[in-house]
Amino acid sequence: IGVVLAQLTTTTGGHTFTSENGFRTGLLIGCGVALVAAAIATAIPAARANAPETAPEPEPSPEPAPRDAGTAPAAGAGTEQAAVRP
Repeated sequence: IGVVLAQLTTTTGGHTFTSENGFRTGLLIGCGVALVAAAIATAIPAARANAPETAPEPEPSPEPAPRDAGTAPAAGAGTEQAAVRP
């Protein structure tokens, strides 16, 4: 665009200015470049969001083993230590 503006000049009162046609030509070149850029931008595929995956259902926790019917629970039953039977 600088070359176009430099070549399309007019001289008035001993000073050189860019002519009106130079500005119009520069604007038309800029408009053409913008249209080409827009066409290229529309050709670029957009990133698509993946459908959110559903979390797998947690497996059911194992049921506690049934206690013997004739024994009473030891003190501290349910802790990590095993109950000692007499």
